Amino acid sequence: TGGAQRTAEYAYSLKAALALDDNKALAVAMAGYMFGTGIITKATVSDLNRADGWLNVGLVFAWQAIGMVLMELTRIIADRIIVSGISLPNEVVERRNMAAGIVEACAYIGSGQVISASLSGPSNGWAVDILSLLMWFVIGQTSFIVFAAIMRCRNHWSFSEEIKNGNPAAALVFGINKITIGMFLSNSIIKSDAILTFVVWFTLGTFVLVSLSWVIDVAVIPGSKLDDEIRVDRNWGAAMVVGCMKLGVTMLLNTFLPETCGNST
Repeated sequence: TGGAQRTAEYAYSLKAALALDDNKALAVAMAGYMFGTGIITKATVSDLNRADGWLNVGLVFAWQAIGMVLMELTRIIADRIIVSGISLPNEVVERRNMAAGIVEACAYIGSGQVISASLSGPSNGWAVDILSLLMWFVIGQTSFIVFAAIMRCRNHWSFSEEIKNGNPAAALVFGINKITIGMFLSNSIIKSDAILTFVVWFTLGTFVLVSLSWVIDVAVIPGSKLDDEIRVDRNWGAAMVVGCMKLGVTMLLNTFLPETCGNST
């Protein structure tokens, strides 16, 4: 109530929300957006041709603008499809729901990895580069949607309901899993231009993440169920430990995929 009253006292803006209203959920979502933007920026400046001179400045701004449009599409897809039934922007801005802020942040970071991987590599011309970027973006977002559906089927509780109820542990599990699968997907895009490689690596990543949850239940927290820790106890510490274990395993497995093409796009 106090937050809602404060919001009515000023014209809403990012600066006002962070400085006057102390909206930490928005801060977390914005941090994820900036991190994802940084990942994309790295790709736009990594493969420039020195011979192009000042033309590189225009190229960086152009690809950066395209990346920002795709990031906005990422938010819409996450809001309308991946976490359906709730409005993530409303949860973040109006209800200051930290769980929703975490989900938005992780959605930006996960998609930022895929967009960055699609932008990497030497240019083959504007038409080919843009078509390649759009193709991998669509395939990547479809993979995120499929992965989210698998997670929902595996659990005996609703991620959407837990996020709506402000459960940060559920948000961390959901969000870090998305970042992890994004690591698998971006790795395959960077190292191979074959869709078959992408499908195989996505399947492997999904299997690893699902299997690790079972292994953690048995070996890491014996006597407790991870689902209970997340849903009942809202134990975000356990969610963080589990998520970081998955990130570490993913980084290790990604080293086993050989690079099979010179053009990462």
